[in-house]
Amino acid sequence: MARNIEIKAYIESVDALVPKAAAIADQGPIDIIQDDTFFRCDSGRLKLRAFSPDEGELIFYRRADQQGPKESFYLRSSTPAPETLRESLSLAYGQAGRVRKHRTLFLAGRTRIHLDKVEAGGIPGT
Repeated sequence: MARNIEIKAYIESVDALVPKAAAIADQGPIDIIQDDTFFRCDSGRLKLRAFSPDEGELIFYRRADQQGPKESFYLRSSTPAPETLRESLSLAYGQAGRVRKHRTLFLAGRTRIHLDKVEAGGIPGT
């Protein structure tokens, strides 16, 4: 499995942080619309991320529930049919939640900076 280090923080305004991220970034901003569905999973976390009706990815990951920097181990698998996969996984495992967000992505070297605007009712820390 691949791994990364994650640091998550709540901010009052994504728009206020965009110029600061842009100042240190090599690439971006890149706008990404995401629809994440989380499924019950005893051995980690399982989510389906849909980008469009014909593009998505299933992501299994393990990450500690703690504040501050944390290591995340993950495995991603692309799908051309995220809606059908969502329905199958919902029937098999049951949904644990759903988060729709607009992500602004910047790349600073090997570091990914995600600035997310999450729709009301989203799951914190996802």
